[in-house]
Amino acid sequence: MKGCNAKFLLFIISALILSCGSRNSNIPPVAVIDPELMTFIGQPVRLDGTKSMDPNGDNISFSWEIRSAPSGSNPVLGDAETPFPVFVSDKDGVYRVLLVVSDGTEESKPAEGTIKVFADNYVPIADAGEDMDVYITDEVELNGSMSADPVNRTLNFLWSFESKPDGSIIGIVQNNSPVAKFKPDVPHSSYVVKLVVNNGMFSSVPDLVNVRILNSLPVADAGADALVHPGQEIRLHGIGSDADNDEIKMFSWSIISHPGASETVFLENSDAPNPILYTDPDVLGDYVIELKVYDGYDWSEPDAVVVSMKDLPPDIILETTKTVGHCFRKNASGQWEFFTANTNEPSCPWADRLFLPGVVSDPEGDPFNCQWTVVGKPPEAPMPVFQNEFQCSTYADIKSQAAKILGKYTFRLTATDKYGVSASKDIVVTVTNRPPMSGGCISNCNQSIIYNMCYAKLFFQCYTNQAIQFFLSTAGADPDNDPVFNKFFFSSGKLNCVASNGVWCDNWQTCGSSLILNAQISGQCSNNATWEGTTKVKISFRDPFWAEYNTPNEAASFTVDCSSLLCPL
Repeated sequence: MKGCNAKFLLFIISALILSCGSRNSNIPPVAVIDPELMTFIGQPVRLDGTKSMDPNGDNISFSWEIRSAPSGSNPVLGDAETPFPVFVSDKDGVYRVLLVVSDGTEESKPAEGTIKVFADNYVPIADAGEDMDVYITDEVELNGSMSADPVNRTLNFLWSFESKPDGSIIGIVQNNSPVAKFKPDVPHSSYVVKLVVNNGMFSSVPDLVNVRILNSLPVADAGADALVHPGQEIRLHGIGSDADNDEIKMFSWSIISHPGASETVFLENSDAPNPILYTDPDVLGDYVIELKVYDGYDWSEPDAVVVSMKDLPPDIILETTKTVGHCFRKNASGQWEFFTANTNEPSCPWADRLFLPGVVSDPEGDPFNCQWTVVGKPPEAPMPVFQNEFQCSTYADIKSQAAKILGKYTFRLTATDKYGVSASKDIVVTVTNRPPMSGGCISNCNQSIIYNMCYAKLFFQCYTNQAIQFFLSTAGADPDNDPVFNKFFFSSGKLNCVASNGVWCDNWQTCGSSLILNAQISGQCSNNATWEGTTKVKISFRDPFWAEYNTPNEAASFTVDCSSLLCPL
């Protein structure tokens, strides 16, 4: 029995010991509240005790109370046994509240906080601005400058994203400033931005602004304006671009205006990037074509390209200057006329005319016609006559009996194709004259005369008492076949009182000409002239254009001998 009693007593003692150890291991809970809150009269304030805790993980209960209040105040504390009681004040001042939590076994130490209540509403108002529609290429400007404080305290700003699309990695630049910015990075999306302002005591209710990213219109590029020619294939080159990197899904070309017949003008593959434009090949002018592109959301604004169908003028090959001579011949009626000759050293054939060598071609193979016109000539010259003014290469006659054909003539060749497109080129033809050559003395070139009509006078000088006339023959010589006027002049001997009767000779024709030596006393002659002795004579040749040639050497000599006569005293 003693052994059993001893064992029972030991069991009782162990149970008591275990029971005491279990009570001593419980840790009381901890109450936690906000140390200070601020509000204004009548504005409900929700207190927060959710940060309270039990170290053993036991459930806790809450017990709130108002420890102190301004004199005369009768505040309300609703739901005082919950984690979130509501406090409503009725006077300004400082209120003290306590929270005690219990785990069912033990209570926490009281947690104390203060609530400052102000007579007026000091909560600022945040204004984030109006909702915006922007494009992906825009920089969004957030403007909170319309936010306000009731007593005009300085506001602190805080911008943040309430939400943004998946894949966006951007932030807000200058998020603590009244004006902030961000650059959207996800097209076809929306960003919700939140603004909270604080005046040093209270923070505002957040204000939200919704920023919607619209679809950026695609951009059509119809290509550069083009200059084309009839018969040329015209392939347009269009491209589309998109700021949102959307795929260009459709092209749409249309003809806005065009010349020519509608049945011949159209676009092949007008829904492709590179359609072919068919034009009216018989009409020149401008074709205005527009392109629009589609990105799957919207069509672009149209872009226009102007295709100008122009015609190249004919090409003219024509020398710009030409120098020719002239000829002097009888025409079919037997009249002498001056003609232009087609070379600087003409042989003066009867059929020789002024040749105008125009060569014309059209770069596009269009048919064309030619026409010659006279745009300039010497004032007194005859009007040139074309053999055929509508031939590209033709002949022109310049004829005159008055010998006024020298000078510059300007001839213009104009070539016009079937579209009326013309080109012109001028040639300036200078008609020149060459001086005559020496025809020389042909006969009676050297003569000696014994004169029997001399008489003596003072100082025994011998004088002729009448005119002495010599006859000789010369030949005209002119490279242009012009008539030549022959005339004599003295190079030595007795040179006073001379009369030379020159004559016109046809080219290379022998002509008789006379030379008169007049020694009779007159107002034009010396009273002591004598022709006794030898006189040397040269010949002058002049054509109708007053071009002159003088023989370099004496062509004839004349000797007068009076020695066989006695001169009276």
